[in-house]
Amino acid sequence: MPATPEKSSPDQIFAMLQEIAQRQREIFQQMKEIFQHLQDTYRQIQKAAETLRELGEEIELDIDILETAEEMEEGDQELEKNDNRLEALESLFTNPRRDLVEALADGLLLDLLGQRGIPVSTSAMTGHPYPGFDLLSYGKEEAVFIKVETTLRPDAVREFLETLEKAKTLLPEQISILHGAVAWRYANAGAEQMAREQGLLSIRGVGNAIRILNPPDFRPKIFQQ
Repeated sequence: MPATPEKSSPDQIFAMLQEIAQRQREIFQQMKEIFQHLQDTYRQIQKAAETLRELGEEIELDIDILETAEEMEEGDQELEKNDNRLEALESLFTNPRRDLVEALADGLLLDLLGQRGIPVSTSAMTGHPYPGFDLLSYGKEEAVFIKVETTLRPDAVREFLETLEKAKTLLPEQISILHGAVAWRYANAGAEQMAREQGLLSIRGVGNAIRILNPPDFRPKIFQQ
């Protein structure tokens, strides 16, 4: 007579159900982790695709910018050549730089600075012991060093700023505020904008018309001693 299989007790069945439920929870957790991983991977793929798309647009934009920059550089070079031709032609008849220095030194500079609220009372052409500057205007407590160029260029602005930083020790102790200014007839390669951004007064002189180009609310940089 065949043996009758033993019936599982309720406790055994419950234990089996608990084990199955635990395994199901583990499987669900694994599936959840896999699904999360797939979502992360999908987001990374989307991000990579977006980056590639933006990169493609930037490459096209960079190409356009490079072409425009090359055209602008060629234009700047042509303007500089024209400026050099003008300077050479003018030098045959006049000395525009010397004329501008003399016009500013002859009282005009004091008027221009006074209109900007800078209290100076004396202007003079400089030399030793002020190499690198063409004019100095000063009062009781403030002074302005001026560099004059026929054509203002960025390297001249940078050189003037470096010289200006060293000039603070050249003034009497009672002068505690020092400003800088550039005077010019022509400017190229963004030199005039650079001068203003660096806190310098920008003075343009053409013929008898000499004026400060900075906006009325412009406040020149103060170089403290």
